[in-house]
Amino acid sequence: MMSELFKSARAVFAGVLVNFVVAVPIDAVMHSTGVFPRDATQMTDGLYAVALAYRFMAALMGGYVTAFMAPSNPHRHARYLAGVGMALSSTGAYLMWDVGHHWYPLALVAMSMPCCLAGASMLQSSSRRRM
Repeated sequence: MMSELFKSARAVFAGVLVNFVVAVPIDAVMHSTGVFPRDATQMTDGLYAVALAYRFMAALMGGYVTAFMAPSNPHRHARYLAGVGMALSSTGAYLMWDVGHHWYPLALVAMSMPCCLAGASMLQSSSRRRM
């Protein structure tokens, strides 16, 4: 039988994986089709807003999956996922600070918590409707 800690870690990892599985291929398609320039310094605010929109959806889906897989207290697990997202986004912001607009990586950090919690709330809301 899996321990509670393993199930919790698996739920959070699944949320991170969903986020990457959604966002990274979209990034690749947007860059390969020429919608996004290959050089990030040439991205406009509008293009960053497009990227932020699909990353928002990816974070929502990650929060939903994490909450769904959580062995208990789905919102707590969504907060753990948000913490991982904030850490990864902060690292990315630090490493890429001199590339592109500063508001974009800061927005990624800021949206981690509300998106993950909203995803968990969507699960809770859909569960209530089924009852």
